[in-house]
Amino acid sequence: MKNVRAFGLLLFVGLVSAGFVEAGMQHESTASATAVTHRVQANLGPGCHVSVTVPVSEVPGLWGNAEEGWGGMGVRPVPKQWHSSISSLGFSLSCRDKDDPKNPLPSGIYDQGSKTWIKDVPTLRRELAKSSDYSDPKFLAQTVATIRTYDIKTPNAQGWADTGDDLTGEDEKRRRTMSFCVYHANKALCGLGNVAYLHDGRKGDLTSEALKIIRSIEFLD
Repeated sequence: MKNVRAFGLLLFVGLVSAGFVEAGMQHESTASATAVTHRVQANLGPGCHVSVTVPVSEVPGLWGNAEEGWGGMGVRPVPKQWHSSISSLGFSLSCRDKDDPKNPLPSGIYDQGSKTWIKDVPTLRRELAKSSDYSDPKFLAQTVATIRTYDIKTPNAQGWADTGDDLTGEDEKRRRTMSFCVYHANKALCGLGNVAYLHDGRKGDLTSEALKIIRSIEFLD
């Protein structure tokens, strides 16, 4: 199956299949009306000591490799009240300098008037058209139409997130993918993960839950 969500995605280090690594992670738990959450923290390298609020699950929620500048963030299994067929909501993470060319490109632009990130259709079309995968104008238009751009503001960082949908492959395996970057000082914390199986429809789409987690990210350095 070809994942058509190519624009702005990097080949991140995958989440460890056996679960997140406990080492170097600290946390404290709090309760909410819908689920028990905890505030966890991990060090992904210089300038990248971060914390985030995630639902309590079988995995720690956040981990990092300070020497390599990568890690992971997620929940497994997802809370039952999320009504999703996705067994885990996880993001592979990288933390690099803000201007590092390895960082994913956003699907939008920063609008100086509104001080928010907004979808940039001309740039999306231009960048996607560079790949032979999008030589069909109709397929290119469909791909651009599925992409959504979200402005991200955290306690001490700002950035963007976007989602795009698989348009090919078996219906039951098509997914919605999310990528994001949040910027603090000269650092960019970026992530990539799946937030929905498209056959679940709106009820099983975890985009809003993922955005809630991302918007809780705080740099502690």
